[in-house]
Amino acid sequence: MTLTAKVPLFLAERSIIMLQDTTSVKNARDLTNFFEIVAGFTLMSQSETKTLFTANGSIISVQDLNNDTKINGCLSQGCNYFSS
Repeated sequence: MTLTAKVPLFLAERSIIMLQDTTSVKNARDLTNFFEIVAGFTLMSQSETKTLFTANGSIISVQDLNNDTKINGCLSQGCNYFSS
């Protein structure tokens, strides 16, 4: 299996996943800061004038994913960016 191979994925209701292009990526430094967001929305409320959907997800906020010290320090402090 390669880094660009497709894998089966089940997206649960109310969840968000981030996707990145991994073409020619050999390590985390090769990744860009461009993400595609895929959301499994759930209906929160609905009226005649508006409909509200929601989903929740997170992404780690580390600038250098190749630096274990920074990753461990970030994770110990709850460094996720949450989106909803």
